[in-house]
Amino acid sequence: MNNKLALTTFGIYIALASILYFIISAFTQVPMRASVYPRVISVNEEIFFADSTSDANSTLWEFGNGSKSSRRKGSYKFKVPGRYIVRVTVNNEKNDTFMVTVNKPALVYKRDSTVYVYANKSGIVNQKIHFRAMGGNIEWCEWYFGESGKIDARGHEAFYAFNKVGEFSVKLITNLNPQKPVTYKVSISPEYKVTENVVPVPKAAPKGGGGGGGETDEFKSRLQALANGANFSVHYNFLVSKFLCNNSKVPVLVNGKTTSDFYSYCQGLQINSGVKIDQVTPEINPKTNCASKIIIVQH
Repeated sequence: MNNKLALTTFGIYIALASILYFIISAFTQVPMRASVYPRVISVNEEIFFADSTSDANSTLWEFGNGSKSSRRKGSYKFKVPGRYIVRVTVNNEKNDTFMVTVNKPALVYKRDSTVYVYANKSGIVNQKIHFRAMGGNIEWCEWYFGESGKIDARGHEAFYAFNKVGEFSVKLITNLNPQKPVTYKVSISPEYKVTENVVPVPKAAPKGGGGGGGETDEFKSRLQALANGANFSVHYNFLVSKFLCNNSKVPVLVNGKTTSDFYSYCQGLQINSGVKIDQVTPEINPKTNCASKIIIVQH
């Protein structure tokens, strides 16, 4: 009798635990875990991308130039200099973006015709830069990156992330002339950070869309800022949060033609310079108070 009671109690416990697990799983949003590295490179150098989101059934990477990949991790090379917004979408709903700066092929600073440093001239705090010792019959190398006051790395190649903003003089010492290091200047900028606060979604516009003048003026000014080369993450994330209810796939109608989704349109503003925004009309869905289409006139 006691054994039957114990088994029954144990069974009830397991059932309740299972139900509780499914309830928690249903209401707990699994955070995205994705990365792109490095984010400052030269033409034909690789970036490495990876998504490790635990509930991912599908993953789509978009590199801001029309190229895409459905692999969860891999590498990619940009062939044209510029700033690209790399977007990853998981399960067709959750997405994240990363700014990647692609410089022209790195210039070299030569001490003589045999040994020189090959690397980017600029970088971002806490983002690693790839340094290479090139030329000559180099047998050993020592790298001084100017922050620690001591040897930071050894070998023909080195990766280093600067901890501070500023101008740094990198020194490369080799077996060919240990007394005369090769020097290379690197400029380090602050990290890109989103500083805007999330603003509540605007109230539904009158029938026909467009919202109040202040709302559309703000939308227009933010898009023009993107077209002028302002920080992508600040303005793009603000617009998606305030007007689109975080749906970056809202269609955009430009000069009477549907061109792309909102993310791709904003990416294009930063790639194609000289765009002037004349008018912006968000069509508001009265059921959600969110923009279901963005109508833009530009030249």
